[in-house]
Amino acid sequence: MRQPGPLTTRAFATLPSSSALAEAGGAGGSSLLQSLVAQEQSLQSLFRGEWPTAEPPEFVLSRPALRPSACDVDVDVAVCGGTLGILVGCALQLRGHRVAVVEAGPLRGRAQDWNTSQEELRRLVSAGLLTEEELHRVAPLRFGPMRCKFGATPASELQLRGVLDVAVSPTALLEAVSARFKAAGGLVLENSPVREVRIHPDGAALALGQGGAGQGRTLHSRLVVDAMGHRSPLALQARRGQRPDGVCVQVGSCARGAWARQWRGRGDFFVTEDDAQYCGPRRCARAQLFWQSFPSSGGEEERSTYLFTYLRPGCREVSWSLLGLLELMEEYWSRLPAYQRCGEADEVALRRILFGWFPTYRSNSPLKPAFDRVLSVGDASAVQSPISFGGFCAMLRHLPRYSRGIDAALRQETPRPRQPLGRPRPISSRRYPLSSADRRVRTASPAPSSPGSRPTSPTWARHGCRRRR
Repeated sequence: MRQPGPLTTRAFATLPSSSALAEAGGAGGSSLLQSLVAQEQSLQSLFRGEWPTAEPPEFVLSRPALRPSACDVDVDVAVCGGTLGILVGCALQLRGHRVAVVEAGPLRGRAQDWNTSQEELRRLVSAGLLTEEELHRVAPLRFGPMRCKFGATPASELQLRGVLDVAVSPTALLEAVSARFKAAGGLVLENSPVREVRIHPDGAALALGQGGAGQGRTLHSRLVVDAMGHRSPLALQARRGQRPDGVCVQVGSCARGAWARQWRGRGDFFVTEDDAQYCGPRRCARAQLFWQSFPSSGGEEERSTYLFTYLRPGCREVSWSLLGLLELMEEYWSRLPAYQRCGEADEVALRRILFGWFPTYRSNSPLKPAFDRVLSVGDASAVQSPISFGGFCAMLRHLPRYSRGIDAALRQETPRPRQPLGRPRPISSRRYPLSSADRRVRTASPAPSSPGSRPTSPTWARHGCRRRR
C-alpha cells in the first residue's frame, strides 16, 4: 500500500484541529490523511481496471406491477444527492412541484471556496433561489483579472476578465438555498442513504437506509433525479462497466500569510510553464501539470491554490507509471513555494487541504437515460467543467435547462380533466360585423325541410355558392 511522502505528512500535521477546517474529502477514514490514502486506493483501482466493475450490482429494479399504496412519503420528484441536487430541487419546488432531497450524510457545504463567474451565479437569482442580498452574502469576494498561460515567456500569457472571478462559500450557499427550499414546502431527508430504487409503471419507490429522518422509510415519487456524483450506483449501473476515458487528478490547499498580498487580488485560471515531465518519487510518471489559484473569502491574506493533471487510464501506461494522488500531493508541496513566491522566512498557515479525482467519458456523455423515471444530472451524467471536471459551474450553467425540461415533462404527464363539450362559440360581431339581413336570418326559425330536399343555408345560398358534399 502506498503511503504519503514526508512533505505531505508534515503539511497535514500543521492543520488546525478544528473539524470544520480538517474536513475529510468524502472518502471515509477517521482523519483527513486516512481519507487521502483511501482516495489513492480507489484511484489505483481505476488504473488497474478494477473499477468500475464489469457487472455492477442491480441498484435499480423494474417492476411490472403498480406501486404499493403504502408509503411514508409521496412526492413528485426525489432528488438523490443534496450538495448540488438541492439547487435542482429548490428550482422545481418553486415551480409548484412537491420535491424531496435525499442526502446520505448531513446536508452542508464543504469548508472551501468555489469559484465561478458572475454571469453564471446570477442564474440563481433569476431562478428565485437567492435574493440580491443573499447573493452578496454567498459570494462576498470578487477578484481578477485571471491569468491563462502556456509557457514560460510573457508572450504566452493572457489576461481574462469575467471568468471564474467570484469566490463562493458552499456553506453559505447551501444554507440560503435550503432555507428557501424548506420555506416553499420542500422536504430534506438527511443521513438517509438510498438502498434501492424500484421502477413501476406509475412511478418509483425508493428504499431508504437506516439512520436519520429517513430511517426505514419508503419514498414514492414520479421522477428520480440522480445527483450523487460520478460514483452514483444508478450511473454505474446505467454505464454497465464502461471505463472512463480520462481522469483529472487534483490536489490543493488554502493558506494564509502576508505573502498573499503581493498578488493584489489577481488569480490564475489555467497556468503551466513547463513541458510534460516525469514526476513522483521514482520519476517514472510523466504528466503535464497545471496550476489554478485565486483569493479566498478570508481576505487579502488568504489564497487557494490547486495543482492538477489529466491522465488516460487503461492506455499504454501501466498502473504504476501513472501519477497518483500521493505523488501529485508531494509534487505540490515541493513546487508551491516557488509558484506562490513564498520565501523561507514567510509564514504559511495552512487552513485546509483538498484533493480528489474526477473521471470523464467521451462516449455516452451526457449519460442517456437507461431506466424509466430516472434522470442523471451533474457529475452523475458526466456534465462537467472542461477544466477540472467538477460539477458546480456546469450545474449553474444548465440549471435553467434542467428546471424547464423537468417541469414540462411533469406537467405533460399529469392527466388534465376533460372539459365538457358545450355549445359552439359564436363568432364575435366585433371582428366580423353582420349585415341587417344576416341578423334577420340568424334570429329566424329554420323552416322544416322535406325528405330528400337540400337544406338551405342562407350564407352560401344568398351568394350563389355550391355546398361541398
